[in-house]
Amino acid sequence: MKAVKICELLRAEDITLEIRARGKEPLIRELVGLLARSGKVAEEAAVIEEALKRERLGSTGLGDGIAIPHARTDIVKQIAVAFGLSRHGVEFAALDGGPVHVVLFFAIPAEAVREYLMLLAHTARMFKKKELVQTLLTCTTPEQVIAAFARNEE
Repeated sequence: MKAVKICELLRAEDITLEIRARGKEPLIRELVGLLARSGKVAEEAAVIEEALKRERLGSTGLGDGIAIPHARTDIVKQIAVAFGLSRHGVEFAALDGGPVHVVLFFAIPAEAVREYLMLLAHTARMFKKKELVQTLLTCTTPEQVIAAFARNEE
């Protein structure tokens, strides 16, 4: 099975460069809303609830301004990805206690266990590259965001 690449899943309509939310739940609602509007998530409220349930197990705020909230559910039929940037930072109960600026949200089918684990491991490895995070923080178009991921997934 080939590795799932974020640059192949992420679409411009599922990217926001100006997150309006100031807290974890509103942020998750905002990103799931992008996926709902683009037709990738049918039952928006149920996906939000699954993501919040996952957050209650432990924050997906990794530290260093990065979060990768996600929901695994039968409601989702194929992996969907949303991306958001927050210039002001969002309180997310991150592991280091700091605000989150770069957020990648995954909606994943419940049965896609292997893809889920591979995607999270791949994402965590990529976000360890400080230059990727710095590049993402300077992006001014969705296309630049996708290109930044593509360069780091070669």
